[in-house]
Amino acid sequence: MTTCIAPREKGFSIVAALFVVVILALIGSYIVSISALTNTSENLNIQGVKAYYAAKSGLEWGVYKVAPSAASGGGAPYNCPASPTNLTFTQGGLNGFTSTVTCTQSSFTEAGATYHIFQIKATGQYGTVDNIDYVFRELYANIIQPGV
Repeated sequence: MTTCIAPREKGFSIVAALFVVVILALIGSYIVSISALTNTSENLNIQGVKAYYAAKSGLEWGVYKVAPSAASGGGAPYNCPASPTNLTFTQGGLNGFTSTVTCTQSSFTEAGATYHIFQIKATGQYGTVDNIDYVFRELYANIIQPGV
């Protein structure tokens, strides 16, 4: 009489294979999530650069308004533009961005000469504060003009 003894290790390789598949799936999902996070971060970085240029455009506009120009004959009076002034960009890479320009003016006299000081602040932004795609940049310029 012969008896057949079944080995007790039957099915052990299935458990090991399942373990390896689960580990590989976890690693794959981690890589996908990191890739998505990197992509989102890069998009926000690009939007931040655009917000910087929106602020820079607003700042340049404000400086142009207080600087002597050919239209004004290059002379006084130097005045701040209406403050705050909102600029909305509708074309090109800055489409959808806004810039808010504020200007404050003060004067001082030194050695009989009067000088005008303009403090210009420009902000560039996209979206609203509670959105994930919100970006904001702020730039400043101080200009001193001799008065008459």
